[in-house]
Amino acid sequence: MRLTLKLLRDARGVAAIEFALTAPLVLTLMVGAMSIGQYYFTANALNHAVDEAARYATISPTPTDTQIEARFQSQDFGLIPASNVTFSSTTSAVSSSVNSISLTAHAQMTINFLFFRSGPIAINATRHVYASTLT
Repeated sequence: MRLTLKLLRDARGVAAIEFALTAPLVLTLMVGAMSIGQYYFTANALNHAVDEAARYATISPTPTDTQIEARFQSQDFGLIPASNVTFSSTTSAVSSSVNSISLTAHAQMTINFLFFRSGPIAINATRHVYASTLT
């Protein structure tokens, strides 16, 4: 009985036990927050690449879809390799002097939470611009 009371009052090592219980949770949250930050960084980089391609599509003389795609592929996509990014550019005539250009990019990435990984998460970016065909 006396030994049990003595052990119950002894507080040595409590901090180590609390650390052992909370460290995995805190570490998982930190790694997850960094992974979510990487996702937003990559989504922003993909949006920027589509913005640059859209800006390039509006110059005069109007570039071809192949030239617009080459401009898009020359951009940095954050943490995703360019081979994992799909891009499409569609040009259609609105009138005799104006073209409508739709630009779409798609990529996927997973988020790592240290002890488990998310499934593939889609990142999409779309822009719609109008370009004059007059030179």
